[in-house]
Amino acid sequence: MRLSNEQLEHLVHAVQIGRNINNVKYDINNSLGAIMSYADLMHTDSSDEESKKMLENIMACAKSSSELLKKLTII
Repeated sequence: MRLSNEQLEHLVHAVQIGRNINNVKYDINNSLGAIMSYADLMHTDSSDEESKKMLENIMACAKSSSELLKKLTII
């Protein structure tokens, strides 16, 4: 089976989109990892219960966002 030029262009475009999405996912996951690490360090050092709860919420949201990004898989 041979692909037409239009089909090849569509395929190349889809691959480029997939690469861009993967690059964005990688960058966002790096930022989320930093957020989770700093929040965890602050949580460990904190003695204030209200601050600990807020930091736990930050970590849970960052983890949830990371899990959502894992579902966004193209190519």
